[in-house]
Amino acid sequence: MEKVLETRCRLQQDRWKGDSRRLFAKVTGQGGVPETGVAAVLVRVTAMGNNAPTTIRAWAPGSSSSVPVVRAPMNSDSSGDAIIPVSQNGTIAIATIAGATDIAVDVLGYYPDGSETENKAEVVSDTLVAPLSEFEPVAPAPAPAPAPVTPAVPEVSPDGDRFIGIGSELGYESITQGAIQPGEVRTVTLTGLPIEATSALVTITTSEATKKGKLRIGQIGEKVNAAKVKVRKNKTRTSIVVVPVSGGTVQIAASKKPSVQVKVEILGYRAGGGVLGARGITAERLIKTKFDGVEVKVIRATGVGSVPKKMKKVAGVILRITTKGRGAEGRLAAYAVGGADRGTRSASVAASGSTASIVVAEVGDKGQIALASSVPTKAIVHVIGYIRR
Repeated sequence: MEKVLETRCRLQQDRWKGDSRRLFAKVTGQGGVPETGVAAVLVRVTAMGNNAPTTIRAWAPGSSSSVPVVRAPMNSDSSGDAIIPVSQNGTIAIATIAGATDIAVDVLGYYPDGSETENKAEVVSDTLVAPLSEFEPVAPAPAPAPAPVTPAVPEVSPDGDRFIGIGSELGYESITQGAIQPGEVRTVTLTGLPIEATSALVTITTSEATKKGKLRIGQIGEKVNAAKVKVRKNKTRTSIVVVPVSGGTVQIAASKKPSVQVKVEILGYRAGGGVLGARGITAERLIKTKFDGVEVKVIRATGVGSVPKKMKKVAGVILRITTKGRGAEGRLAAYAVGGADRGTRSASVAASGSTASIVVAEVGDKGQIALASSVPTKAIVHVIGYIRR
């Protein structure tokens, strides 16, 4: 394919609310990419000469979510690959969260939207990659490789009233719309959550707060229908809460002092009249092990620490998974024995270094869960809570 930005373009972070220092790169109609019929492109973004540690993010203009493509230390050239949806005018948007950096963008391939081909999964590219995970860019996989699998929206159980664990999936990130301002109430759609869901177990990560304060998340205006989390000034803080949802949406309200960035990740949900009940416990190690990239390990999760032994009391377990990469990037899935890996992000595995993730696994036969990594890795899994039936 070809380089979209032929020369180094300077990219700066937004300076205030409403400021837009993004780059909009035209990716269709160039090189081997058609002008029409393109759903997404595989791009390589290179950050050069950045004056602060930063993350470069990309998205389709108008989209409510973005993906991190490059994590770059200060004064260092770094690059990463990502699959980015394309807007109707054939562009993608690129932003940096801190400082200023030079940017170059190469298009490595594209994904047809199905309007001009019968095979919607076809990838026209010299390099195939798996879908980008939330924590780190995914490295190109060796050819031949299967077509990438898009995480599926979980289906509601026929009985409509049980907990559905989906691993961990990015539902919303405020960076594309700007920080939530003091006193603002923002209604957002949680990606991947079905409209039938009535409550969801989520992690809420707050960062870049101008002052300490609080956030409420749920259905604002209904006093009993909103969870509260504390916001720390200039600190990143993650909380696990149960929130009521309506039509796949939730409201986020900031108190009168802080402006804050917010990320919501969905761990699971419940539909129907039942109330989703979650309980935190003192962290208890479940397993410390190595994965070779092809094996599946089964372990009993009920009866560990403060988790009840009786399966009728436990629908799922909340896990903190720490992985240490051994040369390749991938994901570690946790799911019910007798169930299935739902294809969500689950725990991230970086090529090197440690990565911590919070995920939820439904409990299956005999109170067991299955653990499977797509690449070789070391892993430590702790139980930090459970979902009540």
